[in-house]
Amino acid sequence: MSRAARSIYWFSFWVFLCGAGLLFFPVQLLALLGLDASASVVARLFGKVVLILAFYYFQAGRAGTLTDFYRWTTYTRPAAFGLTALWVLAGAHVADVAVFDLEDHP
Repeated sequence: MSRAARSIYWFSFWVFLCGAGLLFFPVQLLALLGLDASASVVARLFGKVVLILAFYYFQAGRAGTLTDFYRWTTYTRPAAFGLTALWVLAGAHVADVAVFDLEDHP
């Protein structure tokens, strides 16, 4: 397994944990971050999408030959951190939300 494949493979576990947490424990995660629990339905829906994304990362990492996919992730994963930082600076999110993007930051 190449370094890129190994990175994608292990990243899939982080994505899976985030998705499972949002799907099964949205109220607790939202409360931990100081967010209103009324958004738990949206968090559950997002958790479902994130779990599906985790499956794609897991399979791509296992395949070990998806060079284009690996390259694409180098553009989008750091962008997640940047967008969250902008939201925090704009006051749309509390800074604690950035903990979910720490894995994405190079």
